Amino acid sequence: MSQPTTAVTDAAAPATMRAVVVTRPGGLDALEIKDVPVPVRKPGWVRIKVKAFGVNESEVTTRKGESDAVVTYPRVPGIEGVGVIDEADEDSGLRPGRPVATMMGGMGRAYDGAYAQLLRAWNATEA
Repeated sequence: MSQPTTAVTDAAAPATMRAVVVTRPGGLDALEIKDVPVPVRKPGWVRIKVKAFGVNESEVTTRKGESDAVVTYPRVPGIEGVGVIDEADEDSGLRPGRPVATMMGGMGRAYDGAYAQLLRAWNATEA
């Protein structure tokens, strides 16, 4: 099993972060800024410190409740984002601080997306 490389030790890692959350299908009032748990990285995935994310029609569709059935609420939207590696498998070749971009693959729909301080994404470099 791969050992993680991380920018901070687990003891120093925050338990929560700020994120935009779609609390239910609806209008703009369905969006709330909340404290949510920091995503736990799975083996083969990376955790990214988000620097910017895209805003597009996909997020509007999710907010309105018009996405496919894989979307459940509450959900952190955002199908694309850029940032730096916060944590990755040691043997992935990705080190903390490395600039990265990510998009799609269920992010912001099947699992929480980029409208947050940190996000968990599948490491496609391992595919």
